[in-house]
Amino acid sequence: MSPIMAGRSIASLWKRARSAELRPGGRLVCQFMGRGADGHGFEWMAGNFWRSIVDMERERLLTAEETLRMASPSAGRSLDQLAAPFEAGQVVGLALDHLSAVPAPDPYWDALQETGDAAAFGRQWANMMCAANGPNFSARLDAGRDRAQLTNSLLQRLAARIEADPQPGHSVIVIMSISKPG
Repeated sequence: MSPIMAGRSIASLWKRARSAELRPGGRLVCQFMGRGADGHGFEWMAGNFWRSIVDMERERLLTAEETLRMASPSAGRSLDQLAAPFEAGQVVGLALDHLSAVPAPDPYWDALQETGDAAAFGRQWANMMCAANGPNFSARLDAGRDRAQLTNSLLQRLAARIEADPQPGHSVIVIMSISKPG
């Protein structure tokens, strides 16, 4: 089965599962990374994270197999993409009640502008990225590896990259409310 067909099958299964598990009159509220007109806004940060992993492989801290397992493709969806299955009647038994996208502020940018401390900015973003993605990184390491040491190495590399080229984050947050009519 092609990755595209597998993705469609998973999406179809997800739609049926949400409809089956939501009680009549129930509501599911979701908040997740979305996509704006120019992208999901996280390309710069995700790119730095990935380049840090690739550097670790180049320096033989990671094997090629470990690096391959770390690939975690993701793509924020646009509002049109999210609404389309509801508008096409593909989500049987559920209704899309609300769908909006809001720009997410960079939680560290204002402090950087006030202090000029790019090192602190780099550490803050690296800590956030490792908190969110560190368990995924760690789980893909071969058995017997020093997970804490390798995660710390990733954290230091990422912080240094961000410090060297600080930029404000421009991510988009989607808020979606789905209900099951009662």
